[in-house]
Amino acid sequence: MYFSAFFLTYFIGLGITIGAHRLYTHRCFKATPLIRAFLLLLQTASGQNSMFIWCRDHRLHHRYSDTDADPHNSKRGFFFSHVGWLMCKKHPYVIEFGKKINISDLQADWMVMFQKKNQQPVESWIVSFFTSGEGWHNYHHAFPWDYKAAELSTHLNPTARIIEFLASIGMIYDLKSAPPDMVKNRIMRTGDGTHYELGNEEAKAAVKVSYPPLHPMNPTYTVTYEDPVISLKVERDTSKIISTN
Repeated sequence: MYFSAFFLTYFIGLGITIGAHRLYTHRCFKATPLIRAFLLLLQTASGQNSMFIWCRDHRLHHRYSDTDADPHNSKRGFFFSHVGWLMCKKHPYVIEFGKKINISDLQADWMVMFQKKNQQPVESWIVSFFTSGEGWHNYHHAFPWDYKAAELSTHLNPTARIIEFLASIGMIYDLKSAPPDMVKNRIMRTGDGTHYELGNEEAKAAVKVSYPPLHPMNPTYTVTYEDPVISLKVERDTSKIISTN
């Protein structure tokens, strides 16, 4: 199990090192469509934004190193420059200068743009397959404290099964989980109507289904939705971006 996890993590990392960094950002070599598609798949599984955003930000990093326009600005600390930048809102200068950096090659690559268009927060079994159960996005946002991070622990959720095993032998305890009635009430109150048991056919038919093939237990678990309509405003001190919604 541990070897498989290491093996999978290592290969997902190649989606960044070979794909996002050396191929797509710096164009150090050319690759066949098959290799490009494979590297895009690995980069998607890494969870580090889309290939388009990763490459744009890394080109900014080279062009404006160690300034506020550098997404990985090392002057903000070691942790920020390596990990924290993925967890924070972008500095306004990163957004402003990101619109001016040359990314015409990325915009002309149909695979990159396809990934960019379809990489949205979704319930996705393939993401769960590659991330050991971290693909049930909507449920996790509704109940972030639930150890399963999903409505079910039995479908492509090995992380939950390992937690349950450790609990069964007394190594961990006090597992938090949303009661079925609470989940049902939340689905009925704020759900979009596509739930496999509690949804309705009209809502399910209105959803644009994305690839890969549907989850065998829930045909709505791999879906995409329309982008939310929001407007952003830069505060006077330009220290952060806030939503006006």
